[in-house]
Order: sequence, then C-alpha cells, then structure tokens
Amino acid sequence: MIRRYAPRRRYFHSMSTRRARCERQERAPDPESRAGSGRAITDVAQLLSRFLTAWKASAQQDQSDKPKYKICGSIRGHHTNTVTMPSKLNKIQKLVTKKKGKGAKALHENSRDALRIRKASIRDDRVNREHRIRKGANEQWLNRVAWFKDHLPDTLHPFEKTELQAAAEEYLTHMDEEINQLQAERRSGRPATTRQQVLELAKDAEKKEYVSGLWMPNLQDEQTLIKLDAWQYDWLSLSNMGFVRIDSEGLVKEAQFPPNKAA
Repeated sequence: MIRRYAPRRRYFHSMSTRRARCERQERAPDPESRAGSGRAITDVAQLLSRFLTAWKASAQQDQSDKPKYKICGSIRGHHTNTVTMPSKLNKIQKLVTKKKGKGAKALHENSRDALRIRKASIRDDRVNREHRIRKGANEQWLNRVAWFKDHLPDTLHPFEKTELQAAAEEYLTHMDEEINQLQAERRSGRPATTRQQVLELAKDAEKKEYVSGLWMPNLQDEQTLIKLDAWQYDWLSLSNMGFVRIDSEGLVKEAQFPPNKAA
C-alpha cells in the first residue's frame, strides 16, 4: 500500500524549515548595525575610563587635603608629635560646595545642607573641647615622666630602693627654682602672681601624693629604663612602660597606667 501523503508531509516540513530560516535571516542584524553596536560599546568604555581617571584624581586630592602630623609643644621644654583633630565641618563644606557649586554660599537657613553644616560645626566644637580637657588632665603626668627621663644616669642600671626614693624626693623640688625666681622678681608688698600660686598649689598636691604614694616610672625595671630612655614624649607610648608608687616611708607598690585622675 502506497502512502500518498508522505511527499506532501515532506513538502510541508521543507516549507516550515524555509520559513524559519527566512525569519532568522530577517531577525539577524545587518553588518552596518553590528558596526554601530561596536561603536556604542567603544564609547561606553571611553566614558568609563574617563570617569575612573577623574575619580582617582579626586581621591588623591582628598588624601592631600587630610590633616597631617604637626609639631606641638605639649610638654614644657620639649616638642611632641601630635595629630591635628579631624574636622567634620571641612568635609561637609566640601561636599556641599561640590553639590551646589556657586550656590553653596547662599543656602537657606532651614535647608538640609545648612542643617548638616551647623551639626558638623557643633560636633567639631564638642570634640575640640573634650580634647583640650583630656590634654590638660594628662599634661602633669607627661611632665612628670619627662622629668625622670631627663634625669636618667648616663649609664642605665636598675635603681635600688634607696636610689628610687632619692629620685622621688628630688622630683618634689623641681618647682623650687621657678618659685624662687618669681618671688625675687616680685616687689615687696605685692601679692603673688597667678603663676606662682599655681606652682605652689601643684607642689603642695605632689607632697600630699608622696605621703600616700608618688606615681612614677618603675626605674627598678631594666626594660622600663630602656623604653624610657628612647621615649619621644608622647602619651600613648607610656602604656608600654611599668610604673610604681613610692611613699614617704619607702614602700614601693606597682601602679597602673593611666594613673587616677588621668583622662
């Protein structure tokens, strides 16, 4: 038995294949459109490279605008390396100027940018005030450790108990020279100057501290002596040293860092 519909099925199958092939050819882009898409990709790549170049340049400028180390004499007679406090206000002002351009100087007082600038200014004032308070509280301890560093012997050796007490008693007289000079310069019948009163109060406080235990570096420890000799008069490096308290009777006890009443 001959199947007459078989060639017809093959015909329809070939027709569907031809139709699908034509549809694919119609959907396929021509060479000109392909070249146009390639140019578009090249333009996007160029824009991206320009953006990255500009971003790197702005990042380098921001790094150069950051605060650097400066020399600040926080210890009497010495210079210490301290870091300038970072300013939030400068950062916000740069952002607002970059956003507004010339209109950054004519902001509305209740606008979001103006509120950000006022908030950053208040924050900077609070941080600077707290920094001054901490610096003033720690200055007396820095000056004390600096005095013991400047009076180390030429040949480093661990101190005996009697030598440690003698060094503590010698420290209690470190203000006498300036007090005597202020007294000699003062005319008879005139009250003491403010500086003299401050020195006398500090001297009395140190004498009272010596009765219960004067805080000082542990000069009996060899490692502390080496670190104290190489100390650069900064506060954070003191955490690596050992400290003791010695009283008027010669009793020596280990002490902590930072001492009491230090920030």
